Amino acid sequence: MGCDVVNDEIFKGLTGQQIFDKIEAGETGSFQEIPGDLVVFREFGSEPFRTALEAFKSEGNSEKVKEMEYEIVLFDFTMKNPVRYSGEKFDRFSPKFVYTNGQCYPDIEKVSEEAKQYYKMRGQQTQNLELKVRYCDFTWEYLKAHEHARMAVESYLLLLDSYYENKYYFGISNYLPRSLQIAAQLDDESLIRKCVDAHLKYLEIYTDNKQYRWLHELLESILMLKRCKEFIDFESIDSFFQIAIEGCGYDVINKVELIKNRIQLLKIYGKKDLIGKAQEDIAIAYEVEADRYKTNPLIASDYLDKSIKHYDKINGQYGADYTTKLDSLKIKIKQVNRDVKSHMQTISAEAKIPVEQIEEYVTCFRPLSIENCLILIASEFPIMLSLNQAIEIAKDSLQDTPLLASITETVMSDDNISGEIEAGEQKIEKFAKQIIINNCFSTIQLFICPVFDLLLREKDLTPKELLGFLSNSHLIEKERLPIIKVGIERFFSSDYLSSIHILVFQIEGILRDVLDKLGRPTTRSPKRGSTQEKLLDEILRDEKLKKNLKEDFCYFLQVVLSDPLGVNLRNRVGHALAKFGEFDRATGMLLLLILMKFGILIYSKTEKVPIDEQPDSKKNEDT
Repeated sequence: MGCDVVNDEIFKGLTGQQIFDKIEAGETGSFQEIPGDLVVFREFGSEPFRTALEAFKSEGNSEKVKEMEYEIVLFDFTMKNPVRYSGEKFDRFSPKFVYTNGQCYPDIEKVSEEAKQYYKMRGQQTQNLELKVRYCDFTWEYLKAHEHARMAVESYLLLLDSYYENKYYFGISNYLPRSLQIAAQLDDESLIRKCVDAHLKYLEIYTDNKQYRWLHELLESILMLKRCKEFIDFESIDSFFQIAIEGCGYDVINKVELIKNRIQLLKIYGKKDLIGKAQEDIAIAYEVEADRYKTNPLIASDYLDKSIKHYDKINGQYGADYTTKLDSLKIKIKQVNRDVKSHMQTISAEAKIPVEQIEEYVTCFRPLSIENCLILIASEFPIMLSLNQAIEIAKDSLQDTPLLASITETVMSDDNISGEIEAGEQKIEKFAKQIIINNCFSTIQLFICPVFDLLLREKDLTPKELLGFLSNSHLIEKERLPIIKVGIERFFSSDYLSSIHILVFQIEGILRDVLDKLGRPTTRSPKRGSTQEKLLDEILRDEKLKKNLKEDFCYFLQVVLSDPLGVNLRNRVGHALAKFGEFDRATGMLLLLILMKFGILIYSKTEKVPIDEQPDSKKNEDT
């Protein structure tokens, strides 16, 4: 970040030319020290030229006014650091402002050819190094003037000692990498050597003065030089990397980044035997940071998770086996995650029950036969919110909570980290899933359970009648009905624990049967010589199944049955993770409703839509 430091008093009563001469002589700005900080900020900006512009305007000097306008545009550009933007498309001169309509200022597309030639002339003419670097760098970037490229490099290098003396380390971190970048673009060996020597000089200065923070950009800059092996011996540059890594102390983010850069260095120099230890150092850095935060389990858990993931990534590579280490860390993170949960608090709030709406909904079922009550519930399937609806609600909710929308969210389940949700599309979908879940269970508890009570109380609904309804479905194989019958009977007896254990796996089996009927494989590719059945989540992601059962229904089933970021009911029951309180009436009802949805689906004779709902005439005979 930079700022103009201009004393208006020095321009008072001066002509436009006199102001411009002071700019040229370097009398308009100074290094600005931030109180209590160890560095200074400085950037030669457009403000002095704006003052000169106003003076020339008052004198009626239109030619100079135009030139000052050129100056203002050039000095309003931000000069990007090639190291910090190494992974992106690099434009040295970037806009200061980018507006929501896509426009920007300054806009390189609007810089005229006449302005570019003016900058070229000024680059040759000025003796002010801080002005020269900008003119010459610009004309190299956009006119490819080789002589100006050399002048830019020489001027950048000449500024370094003054910058260090005035503690303007940010300037060195920008200008030194840029000088090497231009020298490499010119493929000028003597100029490259000169820039590399300057890098080594300041690496030594920073090291001798224990200013380790400022080693980072210079080391990355050298790595960006594809021919670095020709100019620097490995031991020299690697010693600086190790000093910088050690100098990071508890700054684990920069430490890991530097280790990754060192690994890149080891690859460039063919030091494969050292890569394994460097990779291990990344995992160790995360583990050490976790120990440092042991009194803050939420942070410790995050670093342990990073350590586990990195050990897992390199396990078996580079001749090292980290299985024992991984086992110990997995045990450790379990305990840390339990500590995290002990720090959490439940937030409760009052909610208004829509009594009139509930009564109105229940009343709709009174005149219907049992069969048509079941058909109506299954066809409307009110517990399911479409993904598009949920996403729109999620977007609105996140707009009202910008802080929550912008942070990375760590999701925990059963003392494990089940996901890290980044801001943006991931956060929106995670919110949408929660909205789908909330809608599902609130609808069951507020509307469906009262309807079911009505069917039991006023229409004497029995397990046999519900099973008869399900037997009409083409999707449910006859061999499954006796097992489903037991699950339904257990539900009617309020033995929800047994009912859920039975029905959740029958639903998975039904979906597997449907996939087979649609001509899709239900098995995975052979692994180690054995064929395995697909997991439920894989089945629900099958494109042909989604086309036939409808994408929203398959997505809903994923959220409630197989998604680790959703209810994940099938896996929580199957792996004995569900707690006793999770086997409740609402969850049992959810499984019955899914079966009822299957109950109205049949295999159609139409090739284009093999699965459809039963004819409307049957559904509406009593309505």
